[in-house]
Amino acid sequence: MALRPSLWGALNPARSIIPPGTAMIVLCGMAAFGSGGWGGAALAATDSGAESDAARIERGRILAAEGNCESCHTAEDGEPYAGGFVVTTPFGNLIGPNITSDPETGIGDWTLEAFDAAVRDGIRPDGAPLYPAMPYTSFTRMTDADLEALWAYMQTVPPVHNAVEVNQLPFPFDVRASLWFWRTLYYDPGRFEPDPDVPDRVQRGRYLVEGVAHCGACHTPRDALGGSDSGAYLTGASLGRWYAPDISGGADSVLRNWTEDSLTDFLMREHTGRNVPAFGEMAHVTETLSEVPREDVSAMAAYLMSQLPESETTPDTAGETAADPADTGPDDDSAGARLYARNCEGCHGADGLGARGVAARLPDNGGVVAEEPTNVLTALLAGLPPKDVYGVMPSFAESLSDAEIAAVANYVRTAWGNDAPANATRGDVADLRAEVGPPSPEVERAATCPPVPADWVDTRTRAEIGRIVQSNPGHLPDEAGLRGLWDGYLERVPGLSVGERVTALRGVYCTRIAGLNDLTTGAVFAHTVTFSARVGRLAVPEDAAPESP
Repeated sequence: MALRPSLWGALNPARSIIPPGTAMIVLCGMAAFGSGGWGGAALAATDSGAESDAARIERGRILAAEGNCESCHTAEDGEPYAGGFVVTTPFGNLIGPNITSDPETGIGDWTLEAFDAAVRDGIRPDGAPLYPAMPYTSFTRMTDADLEALWAYMQTVPPVHNAVEVNQLPFPFDVRASLWFWRTLYYDPGRFEPDPDVPDRVQRGRYLVEGVAHCGACHTPRDALGGSDSGAYLTGASLGRWYAPDISGGADSVLRNWTEDSLTDFLMREHTGRNVPAFGEMAHVTETLSEVPREDVSAMAAYLMSQLPESETTPDTAGETAADPADTGPDDDSAGARLYARNCEGCHGADGLGARGVAARLPDNGGVVAEEPTNVLTALLAGLPPKDVYGVMPSFAESLSDAEIAAVANYVRTAWGNDAPANATRGDVADLRAEVGPPSPEVERAATCPPVPADWVDTRTRAEIGRIVQSNPGHLPDEAGLRGLWDGYLERVPGLSVGERVTALRGVYCTRIAGLNDLTTGAVFAHTVTFSARVGRLAVPEDAAPESP
């Protein structure tokens, strides 16, 4: 049930799903659970039989979703929880196992006790230790009530017969017996212990951060054996092609410029103010968090923000005020500044603030100003495929050299008041270029999609276009469907010109169809041209068009 950022913090580069706009703040996955205190009241309710089976299953579903269990247990285009996802580690590959209710290849013949041993103690039914890609070192903090709810839900997952060979590590790492030694060094079993001096809401957030959410799995540095450095908890860590920034209570925490409300909004994909969407593996987490009770997410934010001394926090006005045009960087005549103006300014703006739906803000962006420049470099090399309301960020791997990518990365990390070190080098870029590889097919397919400001298209219209792409023959609407789409859009989003409307619908359609893996880049372009032409004819009928002179 691990968050996909792998065994010892190495993300799988083949499966990044990222919205546009260089790097954003990266946080941990999290779990929601039953009402009442930090979790103790929920345990009492379960033990007394007060919680119905349906309520327990639903609570388990939320736990599984917010723990992001499905990510490590679902292959690309595979059935949910049926296994097959490749978890890349510094020591080799592990494959996420099948945890559906199939009795032969899944966990259908397990008992609650066996499930508990695996989840909270890292022990398989045959007595062998699990690899710590399964974050049992965090899950050990879970309450009995949450463990039982998770088990109740997993029993309802439809069975899928899919045998998975989990251990694909080379010798000697494939010898499970060595894990007993690892456990003596890094595994501290035990349930969460509440602090009576901490308010219930903050206590609940701490329970989530330390337990099912396993935030430390990504945000805490690890040593050569893959063990977490408990003395540097949540202070940031390298994840291969990404860097999880410092979200601790220390002086270097990227949370200094956030508030509890803005952090909660970020985690729930409610980018009403900051224009800082999640990217990479965190995009999956925020996608699921957007569908859970807000009080669970705000409890997490409350705990994280409570770790900061008051003097370390600043008023959160990001997204409400523009950067000072005079404060554009350490050297406006530098190569990095010129490269930014030529390649990035069109979407991110001269002030770096971008626009929701088009590109993320760069000033005070936790992913941009993290200790290492990895996030910015990877975004420039790999590009960022469309996600949520955001369009594509193109890859610059072919158009910019290693030195140029390092220069523009250093510029955005030090411009507009950003105080990150200008420590990107051409050597860093060369190393990442080899690891990242070519842009994903989705980035390439979406390269011609026009950017669309988020407020140009409403949620319902976006959903209707998504259904057309997924369900209609040829991925195109019939005439009646197109008319209904257009009329509803006109009513819900007033104030745009015809040209803006056609461009907006074209951009949304293009990004949606670019997500179909069975289409080529040329096919995406052709479908988009056809869709745009039909929308244009509907918007400006031939008999209403001006006559040619």
